[in-house]
Amino acid sequence: MFLWVGTKVTDRRNERNSIYQKIRDYEVLDRRKTVTALRAGEDRAILLGLSMVFFSVMMYFVLGITILRSYSDSMWTDEDSCTIVNSTIVWDVNCSYSCGVECWKSSRYPCLQVYVRLNSSGRLVQLLHNEETQDSNPECFYIPKCHKNYAATYTMVQNISQRLRAQPTVQCYVDPTEKTDSAIMTQIYGRIAVFHSLFWPTCSLIGGTVIIAMASAKLTGETETDVDQGQDWDIFDINEAAGLDLLQGDIEHDEIPGRNSIIGDKYRWPTTVPYYLEDSLDMNAKGVILKAFDQYRLKTCIDFTQWNGEENYISVFKGSGCYSSVGNRRVGKQELSIGKNCDRLGTVEHEFLHALGFWHEQSRADRDDYVKIIWEQIEPGKEHNFKTYDDTVSSALGVPYDYGSVMHYSKTAFNINSKPTIVTKIPQFMDVIGQRMGFSGSDLTKLNLLYNCTKSSTFVDSCDFEEENICGMIQNSDTAMWEQRGSVTGGPQTDFTNMGQCKGKGYFMHFSTKSVEAGGSASLESRWLYPKAGAQCLQFFLHNTGAADDVLNIWVKEYDPDSPSGKLKLFKSISGGVMGSWELHNVNLNVTQKARVVFEGVRGKSPSHGGFSIDDINLSSTQCPQHIWHIRNMTNLLATTPVGRKLYSPRFLSPSGYSFQVGVYLNGVSSHPGYMATYLHLTSGPNDHSLKWPCPWQQATIALMDQQSDIRQQMNMHRMVTTDPNKMSSDGTEYYWDNPRNVGSKVTMSDGTSYYRGPGYGTSTFITHSRLMSRKFIKGDDAFFLLSLEDISGLLVPHPLPQSAARSSIRAENQPAPQEAASEVAVAVGACVAVAMMIIAMMVGTVWRLRRRRGQHGSSDSMVVQDTPGFTGSEHPTSNLASPTATP
Repeated sequence: MFLWVGTKVTDRRNERNSIYQKIRDYEVLDRRKTVTALRAGEDRAILLGLSMVFFSVMMYFVLGITILRSYSDSMWTDEDSCTIVNSTIVWDVNCSYSCGVECWKSSRYPCLQVYVRLNSSGRLVQLLHNEETQDSNPECFYIPKCHKNYAATYTMVQNISQRLRAQPTVQCYVDPTEKTDSAIMTQIYGRIAVFHSLFWPTCSLIGGTVIIAMASAKLTGETETDVDQGQDWDIFDINEAAGLDLLQGDIEHDEIPGRNSIIGDKYRWPTTVPYYLEDSLDMNAKGVILKAFDQYRLKTCIDFTQWNGEENYISVFKGSGCYSSVGNRRVGKQELSIGKNCDRLGTVEHEFLHALGFWHEQSRADRDDYVKIIWEQIEPGKEHNFKTYDDTVSSALGVPYDYGSVMHYSKTAFNINSKPTIVTKIPQFMDVIGQRMGFSGSDLTKLNLLYNCTKSSTFVDSCDFEEENICGMIQNSDTAMWEQRGSVTGGPQTDFTNMGQCKGKGYFMHFSTKSVEAGGSASLESRWLYPKAGAQCLQFFLHNTGAADDVLNIWVKEYDPDSPSGKLKLFKSISGGVMGSWELHNVNLNVTQKARVVFEGVRGKSPSHGGFSIDDINLSSTQCPQHIWHIRNMTNLLATTPVGRKLYSPRFLSPSGYSFQVGVYLNGVSSHPGYMATYLHLTSGPNDHSLKWPCPWQQATIALMDQQSDIRQQMNMHRMVTTDPNKMSSDGTEYYWDNPRNVGSKVTMSDGTSYYRGPGYGTSTFITHSRLMSRKFIKGDDAFFLLSLEDISGLLVPHPLPQSAARSSIRAENQPAPQEAASEVAVAVGACVAVAMMIIAMMVGTVWRLRRRRGQHGSSDSMVVQDTPGFTGSEHPTSNLASPTATP
């Protein structure tokens, strides 16, 4: 019975997801059609905009030399009231008129002189009609059009004179400087004329510019979107912007007295913590959370598993900020929020440390021995966030105060201005506190002590060859041996772990290929290892000074009852490549049982002048990063690269076939010069014709490697961004993650080859330069970026609910509704019945009228049903539709 119910719930969920997917597919298809139509009109829009700009410029020129010039030259600018004193026709003036295309004849017009007295000053001046009258004949009030019929012209001028005498006072315009003895009755080039002569060309210019800007705002390889909006978001900044008032900035306070304590086993979780990812979470956040779980598994004994009906579990959802409770509150569903801008690896690790039972580092009882709180710089009302807890509430577990803890406040937490609220008593740690890169060593020590961890979940082995027993590795009876060395003539001169900085330390393993004949070999085998079944990652540094055809083989020797002596399987062969420097290598393994890792060096046929050296080996039951970007000469690059200059990685291929590269501003952009900025770019590649576009749900991981020898001590600086296939350009005409050939720029390489680079997506605040120097991000003048592009589309499907929760949901659905709900249903049903009856009545009436009309106009043997918008002649199942994101 229960199996049937669970199957039924699963079928309902699958059906619902299928419906949602169909809706999304239709939405994407409609958007693609819209985008295609918009692109078809871009050129016409740009042409229209250019025409409007050209028209406005010409209007400015024409009006500038006519209306504006005349207005600026006009002397009659002040308005006045004039009293008519005299209006008399005094004489005739000669003029010429046209009587055809090639005919000009002489005629005359009467000259009307008008004198007025200015009411403002009492001066007697001559009145002219307008500015043009002054230019043509300043002796006459009005200059009529020259005509051969003098009598008609005379009559018209005489009528004007009589009308002027009939209204003794008229409005006029005068020269305020009184340099002229005249006034004008009408302004041809007044303020209104000037306004219109400027207003309409300006409208045309602005409109054309806007049209061009909108039509030409196309995505290119230089387009960049900063997911942080130029902010270096800390947890408390995010929560303050969201209007949250939480305990210590990000702790959801339990109102039950005595419950906010990590003292006591009842507030511990089991080492396997149940969790549930709510649908409200952003896709990128889901991927980041799973990456954070991988870090917990690698560095502690804490594991996370999907909720399967356990009594208490952590529900991760998208709230209005980043916050959690402290410890296992034993309330069943315990919520933890990863909201907007919280999808950072260090932020997620921070909030889950709260859930596992940790307060902030600076709330320790011994806090004041290590930092000073500047109370006057704290925002009023936020002082309680700097409270300390004694050892009856919170335990430091005997671990020294940790400035580098991921749980420590930043120096400006809750400040009222740019000045710090926390000052470290050791000044060198001022720029260390508040880091959100990841767990510090002390964070891990305390967590492992709190949960009695003796080993991590996925860590297998690490070796830096500093001890004489070389980590328990053994050698077989090959033709040569690997040797523990501190330096080798011809290189390397130092190991990779210490780089010669620690006297008396610094060893690596070296196989001299020049000391053996062609075909000679040496094998170095690890001790027995017991990794978890599945994927493993072998990471090590290799210094190759041998011949180009010398080979380093990576084998795995697995032991089972059928092969008690071990069965070898080759995973990778390394030859050639970059010579004479320490290079990072990752090898994906797949071991299911007890095994050894074997490093076999083989001499080639070419002359060798050195050999193979290996150091800092790490093995874990995790996936390897897909690609490594090695940046050399970092010190010089940081010193010479100007702000705003971008360094691009080589292009890489993801397992799904997408080509991508990463761009880095080593010294940041102009708005954030103290930071390193990183951006992801899709690039054109060999598989573009068969890939889905826009690129759907590929999460990029950009990690700057902290080059500690033990992977558990590494604090890599991570940033994850995800390609959302529905993301549009700012003008809404292009898909942001479309094929770079459509939305990118063509890039030509120095060798003449070319490719297309799509727009960038990342952050201008990846890491500060002070934090860059606080760890071993730069070692031996080298830096390593670990890059991956993974398909996370599976996270679109909601996490399955446990059967117990599903049964509860079904019981709730089948329970009788309350009386109020029943009444509402009854009202709704009654309304529906009434509407249905009304529709039926209308249809019956329509049919009756049609029959009556047909009886009047004659019968017909057939009825033609015309096509109705929204319907088609045949229906096709959705499965027959081409995928809207598939390449044709």
